[in-house]
Amino acid sequence: MSDVKSPEGLTIRPFDDTDRDYDASVAILNAIWPDEPTSVEGMRYSNRTRSGRHFFQRLMAELGGKIVATAIYREPEWANEPGMYGVQIRVLPEYQRRGIGTAIYDHIVERLNELERKPLSLVSDSREDQPHATKFLTDRGFEQKQRQQVSRLDVASFDAAPFAGLVARFEESDITVKTFEEYEAEDPDARRKAHEKYVEFFEDVPIFVDRMEFTYDVFERELNAPNRLPGAILLAFDGDEIVAATSLWKRLADPGSLGTGLTAVARPHRRRGIAAALKVRSIEFARDIGTRVIQTDNEENNPMYDLNVRLGFKPVPAWLIFIKKLGERVEG
Repeated sequence: MSDVKSPEGLTIRPFDDTDRDYDASVAILNAIWPDEPTSVEGMRYSNRTRSGRHFFQRLMAELGGKIVATAIYREPEWANEPGMYGVQIRVLPEYQRRGIGTAIYDHIVERLNELERKPLSLVSDSREDQPHATKFLTDRGFEQKQRQQVSRLDVASFDAAPFAGLVARFEESDITVKTFEEYEAEDPDARRKAHEKYVEFFEDVPIFVDRMEFTYDVFERELNAPNRLPGAILLAFDGDEIVAATSLWKRLADPGSLGTGLTAVARPHRRRGIAAALKVRSIEFARDIGTRVIQTDNEENNPMYDLNVRLGFKPVPAWLIFIKKLGERVEG
């Protein structure tokens, strides 16, 4: 572990819901990952609509009156894992390796141990092209548990020809495709039904926790988010049943760029080319609205990554997920 001391005069405080703190937080993230920019609009929406059921705290660190770092520690909304807390510490590149990250980490650990719901494990992440961040975690006892391969598609270069036969067979099948807007217009219970199906889909998503949690509140918040793109959530139906889905979402800080949401197919309908046909239709939609690039990520051994490669997605630096075990859960 680093023996670098915390800079004299460093102040760590809670995040204020002010333009200054939003602007500074986004500036720090974008300085670290300029190719994956964050927007103030998206961060503000996420902060202000967060569920009160899960603990959440954002921190800011100042040195000489300048905001030099931001951090989060929280109970993940997506993990049904008692005692798990997510920890992310982000320091401006020119202020890294000065002990700021260490001071924030120590502050967070101290605060976590004061909580009623005691921490049993910590989860964090780094990107593989920033080994110093990975070392920061491994020096503190974190172990890598998952690798999320990020990949990007140059939409203008997409060639649908290799999938023409598959798409033709799909269009001749009994499977129909509707946008989420079309589904909502015809079924007043569409959101509840879709959420139930997404919960089922998520059961097969490779993840490093015992059980993923996808509540209706989170689903509703996503549907109302500023990065939702009309016409970009595609649902495949066999009769009245949703059997597959894919989606695209605006990347608010990067006009002309879209992110991919969950692509999934119900178990009885797999190996029929449904996912590929939906993805082709989704990419063609993106091309028609002038999209420059589509970004996605998959657990590195997920067959969906192989499909993305076949579609023309190219790998870029992956995200690495780390966990540090602090104790054992006591059942009963």
